[in-house]
Amino acid sequence: MAETTTALEYQQKALVIHEQIGNKRAIARDHINLASRYKSLKNYSAALEYLQKVETLLQGTDDESSMAYCYSNFAGLYFDLSDFGRSMAYEQKALETNESLEDLAAVAHGYLRIGNIVRTAPDSVLAQSEISPKNRFQTAEQYYQKALALADTIGALVTLTNTWHNLSILHEEAGAYRKAYDAYRTYTALSDSILGEDTKKQITRREIQYEFDKKEATLKYEQQLTQGQLEKQKLLSIQQQQALTISNKEKDLQRLAFLKEKAEKQEKAQQLALAEKDNLLQAADLATLTKEKALQLKTLAQKNALIGFLLAGIAAILLGIAAFYLLLRQRQVKRKAAAQAQYTRQLLENIEEERGRIALDLHDSISHELLGLKQNIRNGSTRRHPIPVIK
Repeated sequence: MAETTTALEYQQKALVIHEQIGNKRAIARDHINLASRYKSLKNYSAALEYLQKVETLLQGTDDESSMAYCYSNFAGLYFDLSDFGRSMAYEQKALETNESLEDLAAVAHGYLRIGNIVRTAPDSVLAQSEISPKNRFQTAEQYYQKALALADTIGALVTLTNTWHNLSILHEEAGAYRKAYDAYRTYTALSDSILGEDTKKQITRREIQYEFDKKEATLKYEQQLTQGQLEKQKLLSIQQQQALTISNKEKDLQRLAFLKEKAEKQEKAQQLALAEKDNLLQAADLATLTKEKALQLKTLAQKNALIGFLLAGIAAILLGIAAFYLLLRQRQVKRKAAAQAQYTRQLLENIEEERGRIALDLHDSISHELLGLKQNIRNGSTRRHPIPVIK
């Protein structure tokens, strides 16, 4: 807090000097830096006031780089105020401007910040940006992946580190603990490498300071005392920073342990779910096989019944044909017998009729002969007529 206040005082002094010179670009940068200082002090109204001054100051100028920086600071301020709609609008303006300027470091940082907005903003803000809330995590990850690819290409370690950190948070919120753990491990490794670079820079600065102190050895005792107090204060500040670094490292280790535990539990749960799913699939397969077997048996029974029905039908047809043949045969026999009886009866009738005719003929012949004889007798004929012999 004290360092921020001191930096704020120096920045205000720089602003006064630049205003006296009339350097608009420097004045705009001073306003942006002041807004950033006030934002870190959570004095958001003052920060917003300075950014609005910058926006007014840069209108009509060709200083697109400062305007993009202003837009980015607007976006960060509104993000802290949870005004995600305005934050997204300013972030997109900054991204478009930086892309036109081909400022790859700023573009990579813009991808990271838009990913954070997509991950955090309510559904209504996403809908206004034509982003489906259902695809929140996928869209945020796409922006993070763009930031990682670009930051890795240009060697922007800070953006790369922060992106891995936020990607770990994204995976954790999505419930993908193994991915969250892997991302956080990458983050801590990069963070340690950056910390190592910072340590080297501190050593270099201390060597320069040591050489400077050697040249100032001839100063008065009071100055030496003052310098000693200043060194003591710096040493205390460094110790505090180291303690803070150790504390952050412990937090990183705790988070890694937490994510690892979550990832292992999730993987075990997934394995159990897969095993249960396999069991269910096996049970379903068994049930399917049982149904198929029952269906096959049913089909076989139906086929057997159909075959039996067909055989019974064929047998019935054959029996019908046999019965019809026997009936026909019986009728033929009857007709033949009836014809034979008719023939016999006709024959007998013919015989009887012939007998009657013969008898009648005999009767007529005898009567004729008797009548002739009688006539002859009456006429007195003496001639003898032979009596016909009936054979």
